Amino acid sequence: MKRLRLPIDRVFKLERAAEAQATVSANAQFGKIVLAVRIRQPAFGARGGHDREGR
Repeated sequence: MKRLRLPIDRVFKLERAAEAQATVSANAQFGKIVLAVRIRQPAFGARGGHDREGR
């Protein structure tokens, strides 16, 4: 089975989403535009957020 390889034109940090949208709106890209999202992991043993079961 062959894998589909999509060209990526640029990667923007999430904080620059407006700039990424402007690039797409202006048709100024060759390939795909990617928004990079960084998720921080809580410290070991820290409470907060959801557990593995989504509670």
